[in-house]
Amino acid sequence: MGPRRWWGRLLLAGLLLGAQSMSGAVQADPAPFCGDDQSPEWLDAFAPLSAQLGDTMGQPVECPHQATDSQDTLQQTSTGLAVLRATSGVPTFTDGTTRWALTSGGLVSWSGPSLDPPRRELPCSRQPVRGFGLIFGTQDDAYDLLGCPGAGETGLDVAVQRFEHGWMVWEGKHSYVPPTIYVLFEDDQHYARFDDTYSPSADPLSGPFVAPPGLLQPQAGFGKVWREGTAVGVRDRLGWATGAEADGQGSIEGFQHGHMLWTPNPREVFVLAATTNDRPPQVLQVWRAYVDTYTD
Repeated sequence: MGPRRWWGRLLLAGLLLGAQSMSGAVQADPAPFCGDDQSPEWLDAFAPLSAQLGDTMGQPVECPHQATDSQDTLQQTSTGLAVLRATSGVPTFTDGTTRWALTSGGLVSWSGPSLDPPRRELPCSRQPVRGFGLIFGTQDDAYDLLGCPGAGETGLDVAVQRFEHGWMVWEGKHSYVPPTIYVLFEDDQHYARFDDTYSPSADPLSGPFVAPPGLLQPQAGFGKVWREGTAVGVRDRLGWATGAEADGQGSIEGFQHGHMLWTPNPREVFVLAATTNDRPPQVLQVWRAYVDTYTD
């Protein structure tokens, strides 16, 4: 290569490098799972656990994201991995050897492959029975969400309807509580509570919507909440009903932090928990649904 050509290329490279430096074209890539203008920050549910563990938990190095093989929410840290368990709403952290979790009973630690803390002796003076007892005794998160049972199980009228992305459940009047509709969202496992204000003489049976083939528009009380619950996005978040509403004689049992509700068709046990002053702040109207497998 001749000296003039070599010098020309060197000069061109210098000019390009200078222009690149002046324009700021070389920029750091965003952290994993973060947007272009987003930096890693703790998921709200991880903040209380971070306050407990301090340097052990480190700092987030990526934005929260859903696991590929579960509904858990993950966030890599400078010292390990934080996991928000979808089954219990409990925040956990592991450094690869030890695991920690912030439960309703406080901070616990354990080792081994289990993502959840070991089941402990429950400090309850009585245990629920039948289907409620089976769920309470076999599902590790039931006590964490509900605490101990209260006076016992009672019967009541119920109705339930399955949707594309959740449920609607109706409780008839009980213990001076008016008829209530619960909207159970699958996107975050939280629920919204509505008084059932449907009146056949004042409210339409259904709205001006046409459901896609194979799906249904909810009617009556469920339909009113589905149409009018815009503050929490009921219709957009639930989608269409996948089957007809079913009613029957169910049962309910109160607990320290919520209640269990049994529906006969389909046979389901719904856990409906709510935040109280002595609960971790990440537990906010959390629900679970379990197929009732109890037999006499």
